[in-house]
Amino acid sequence: MQRRKSFREIARECNVSAATVSRIANGIGSFKEETREQVLSRLLQEGYEIEKKDDTASLKRIALVATDLSNEIFCNIAQHLKEYLMERNCLLSIYVENRNQDYLIREIQNPQLEGLLFLSTPFEPSEYESLLPAVHILSGQGRASYKGQKYTVSSDDYVGGQLAAQELLLQGCRRPLILNSRYMHSSISPRVQGFIKEFADAGIPEDQILIHEGEPSKSSFNSASDAVTYLWTKGDVFDCIFACSDWRAYGALVALRNRKIQVPEEVKLIGYDGILISHYSEHPLTTIQQNPDMLAEAAANTLLTLIEGGCPESDILIPVQIQKGSTV
Repeated sequence: MQRRKSFREIARECNVSAATVSRIANGIGSFKEETREQVLSRLLQEGYEIEKKDDTASLKRIALVATDLSNEIFCNIAQHLKEYLMERNCLLSIYVENRNQDYLIREIQNPQLEGLLFLSTPFEPSEYESLLPAVHILSGQGRASYKGQKYTVSSDDYVGGQLAAQELLLQGCRRPLILNSRYMHSSISPRVQGFIKEFADAGIPEDQILIHEGEPSKSSFNSASDAVTYLWTKGDVFDCIFACSDWRAYGALVALRNRKIQVPEEVKLIGYDGILISHYSEHPLTTIQQNPDMLAEAAANTLLTLIEGGCPESDILIPVQIQKGSTV
């Protein structure tokens, strides 16, 4: 039996958003007649049942609390969550945690709310933890700091660190520099742990690895650029760099080029995340690519299972992969 197309696929065909397709399918909102007819026609062709009501009373209401939606990975996760949940008759409200916590607490007291999603934020008022199903999506933070949370979805960052190390070892690198964020706490960052373990297995102990933790007051780009310039001028020797984000990798790349250091001939470089800058910089980065869509879908499915009284897996790891560029 042929699989029917998703709302997202129909949206691409009709040149509209997946949210528009979902709202038309559920009889919500008003649209140009031409758009409505086009989308309805495709929905019916694919065998979807069309709601006649024009209200949102039957939709499950879910809140997403995020730390920072200016982060490209977080933004992509939030966008896909909204579209994915709309396809499943759920209405997602998005809140940025650090803007107004009093307002946020009032909002999640809404009796119509059925579930909570937290995107890389430890914020979770304890009085609501037992009242509403909640799932944490972790990206770039050590899961050790979330031991108290029952349901988590995260990228397999430990394996990501291993993949980066394996590639650099394969290229003959023996003197690595890790560019990390103090916010990510290198002692618990799975990316760093996996990387160090792989080098240790190759006979290069942690005390032979340079680790620089960027200042939180600086941007990732500036922090990495300043660190590479300082360390190279100081005479510290490294033949490769593992940057724990693509913006750090790009900052390192610019600093190396400014000092006429050839990449990858003299220093090899791997970033992390797989965001747009890794694809479209002048020298595309080799990076460890996360999968925002899979993170979003796994979190949504876990939460919906909880809302329906099921028992989903409590700790889900989403695979990462190496994306080859020109810096290794």
